Amino acid sequence: MDTNRNSVESQLRTRCNILESQVETLEKQKSNSPEKFIARNNAQAEQWKEVAGIGRFPA
Repeated sequence: MDTNRNSVESQLRTRCNILESQVETLEKQKSNSPEKFIARNNAQAEQWKEVAGIGRFPA
């Protein structure tokens, strides 16, 4: 019975470590991503629709 309990605890620790690693990776990606989309020409700017108080969305 002790062996089974240790196995379950080990699996839970492993899953927790994996999830923590995934969270760290996502936080790094978020901090490195640009805050706003910058249009390089008028064609790209027209493809986005500005919604007041919310943001920009593809048209």
